[in-house]
Amino acid sequence: MRRGVLLMIAAVLLAYPCALMAQHGGGRGGHGGAGGAPAAGTGADTSVSGLEQAVAVQATESQRALFQRAATSVEVARKLAEDLAQDSVKTTPLPNLAGTAEALMNAVDVVHHTNEVFVQGLSKTQISELKSLIKKVSKAGEDVEAKWKATNRELTSPKVSGPKLSETAGKLTQALTSLRAQQKALGNEMGIQG
Repeated sequence: MRRGVLLMIAAVLLAYPCALMAQHGGGRGGHGGAGGAPAAGTGADTSVSGLEQAVAVQATESQRALFQRAATSVEVARKLAEDLAQDSVKTTPLPNLAGTAEALMNAVDVVHHTNEVFVQGLSKTQISELKSLIKKVSKAGEDVEAKWKATNRELTSPKVSGPKLSETAGKLTQALTSLRAQQKALGNEMGIQG
């Protein structure tokens, strides 16, 4: 039965190619351009069509794996920062934070490294077509680095303050959440879920 339906669809598509061409600016009608070319001033992208662009920016399997590592690293760092923000308010006096500081520092380093490796693995076409999204991910990554430095200063301060540490760790958590949102937007554009 399924094969019959597919044959009917194929027959309809073959029987009415002009209607299909007209929907995509082909066939000389409607857009005023010669040979299906977009009319001047329409704002149509002539470098890569919509479908071609979608195919050109699709992630390879290795890019998908790198993306998942980058996403996981952000989630691990976010959870550590969130725990630090909550624990530094609840606990008085503050416990020895050297282990927490080292774990968070390592997690933020992994975030930076995995994002860098992912972006370096993009093709020239992907970089060109996804430039604005890549820039947003990079900017969010820079924000994470800045918030980590502020949190680390507080962690290593001789007069560490629970409320101040909670505040800086909370800002780091927000920066990591923002980075993850930017990663998701880039991943969605590349056909990566999650």
